[in-house]
Amino acid sequence: MNFLLHSRFRDFCQFQDETRAWHLDFIQLDRGESDFRLLQAGVGSCQIARVRLNRKLLQRGRCPRGMRTFAIPVNPDLSLEWLEQDVGGNDLLVCPEDGELSSRSNSDFDMIT
Repeated sequence: MNFLLHSRFRDFCQFQDETRAWHLDFIQLDRGESDFRLLQAGVGSCQIARVRLNRKLLQRGRCPRGMRTFAIPVNPDLSLEWLEQDVGGNDLLVCPEDGELSSRSNSDFDMIT
């Protein structure tokens, strides 16, 4: 599956529809206009993405089926609750294969997966 997406979204439903292989269900926890940025590429059975989100969000869903997902914070000041644990900008996140996505992010979310 070869593809390249580079987009900016003001609407979560559009972001959700365009993101490949992820099953996402986000709830915005603060007021304000969304500015979601997505750079996502797929080559064969591998995928890499950078996601930047500017709102506080409850993030739920599932990682891509059949893939092992690693998440690397870009923002060194990142503050995130991931699977009920506090995560910072120097942590590497490893999701179980076909794993559940469950986190509470602040408006500084900037991650490479």
